[in-house]
Amino acid sequence: MNGVLVKAAGLINQHLCLDTFTEIVYIYTRGVLNMAKAEMARERLSIDVLPEEHRRIKAYAALHGETIREYVVESVLERLRQEGEEKELSALTMNLKQDPILKELWNNEKDAAYDKI
Repeated sequence: MNGVLVKAAGLINQHLCLDTFTEIVYIYTRGVLNMAKAEMARERLSIDVLPEEHRRIKAYAALHGETIREYVVESVLERLRQEGEEKELSALTMNLKQDPILKELWNNEKDAAYDKI
């Protein structure tokens, strides 16, 4: 039982009326339902793929124990995250050319070994 409901149940043990308990449960449940509705709000995205692409996506999703939807959404979000990181790194390297302190920190003998990797 959820902590809020346990506290509400405790109120009944303190001889509060049943209507008060019912109201507390109703308010709590209504809040949970509103959160669930907010999480359920989605936009539809349709794409056409070749039959072979569909089979591959379906197979990879199954290998990961996911639905096609879960697999595709996770893959797209991962790609967006990677592109965001690349953009941040690109912005940092642009600042290196303009900021002498960053340039000095970046270009040092200790870290030069990593440039070869």
